[in-house]
Amino acid sequence: MDIMDDFSKEDQLLGEDQVVELRAIMRSLQRNMIDLNTYYKRLAEFWDRQGFPEWAEEIMERVKD
Repeated sequence: MDIMDDFSKEDQLLGEDQVVELRAIMRSLQRNMIDLNTYYKRLAEFWDRQGFPEWAEEIMERVKD
């Protein structure tokens, strides 16, 4: 049983395509394919595209240039 089974489809934040994309971003960091700054930038871009610019801004505060 998945915890997401408790939510109706309308209540879920992300669609299947977005979940796949988000997991790919996280997996690339776990496999050391990208550095932490690149991870934060990609994550911020992802959340901005999903309509959560405030989450993107918060994540971008972690980027160290």
